Amino acid sequence: MMRRFVFALITAALLGACAATPAATTPAGPETTVGSVTVSAPWARPAETMAGMTSSAAYMTIRSGDGDRLMAVSTAAAQYVELHTMTDDNGVMRMREVEGGIEVPADSEVDLKPGGFHVMLLGLTRELKEGDTITLDLTFETAGKVTVDATVRKP
Repeated sequence: MMRRFVFALITAALLGACAATPAATTPAGPETTVGSVTVSAPWARPAETMAGMTSSAAYMTIRSGDGDRLMAVSTAAAQYVELHTMTDDNGVMRMREVEGGIEVPADSEVDLKPGGFHVMLLGLTRELKEGDTITLDLTFETAGKVTVDATVRKP
C-alpha cells in the first residue's frame, strides 16, 4: 500500500522530468561484461531525500551477443527497484512497470534512457548527489548477476 502511495507521489514529478529530457546518445563510460551481456555508461539522476524526493531513475546501455532478458535490478540505495517504460498515449506520457523484464535481442542493444525504458529507484535510502556512485545488481535470465556502478549526474 505504502509502495503504491510513494509511486503515485513521485510519478508526476518524474513524468515531467523524463518527458522533458531530450533523447541523447549515451556518453561513453565504463563497461561491464558477463557472458554475452555488456552493460555500458550506467548513470542515475540526483535526488535529495531531504526535499521529499524519495525516488530517482537509472539508465544504461545493454548489449547482448546471444540475446538475454533483464529480469530485475536491486541496490542498497533504494527500498524498491522496478523496471519501467515511458509511452506516449495520445500526447500524454505515461510511465508503467514492465512485466516480464526487458528483452535484449541477440546481436543488438537496448538503451535505458529518459523517456523510454529505465530503472526506477523507489524509497531512496540516501541522498543521491551529483558525482556519487551507486551500485546496481542487474539480474539477467541467462547471464545471471551483473554488478555495475552508476554515476549520479544530471541529464
